[in-house]
Amino acid sequence: MLMEEGLSKKDEADADQKALEMLISTGYDPQSYINYLSSLKPHLEKGQAKVLSKTHPTIDTRIKLLREFISTHQLDSIQGKKNEKRFKQFIVSL
Repeated sequence: MLMEEGLSKKDEADADQKALEMLISTGYDPQSYINYLSSLKPHLEKGQAKVLSKTHPTIDTRIKLLREFISTHQLDSIQGKKNEKRFKQFIVSL
């Protein structure tokens, strides 16, 4: 039911912003969240987009809003950790 009715698109956009703030506060690269959202796009185009479009802004809109937030708050220069080595080790273990 929450997936179908969900929160408002504004609430979901605010949640993206809070997620970005938490990533930054823990030392992660803010671009990593944008990259994650970008990676979801092809999967959502396969059918889940109908359900999510009721409650979430489009991926492109979410990315645009996050980039605006990063720019407005002068967070563009933050280059936090990416943990690529750990990520690759995890992927290999799957």
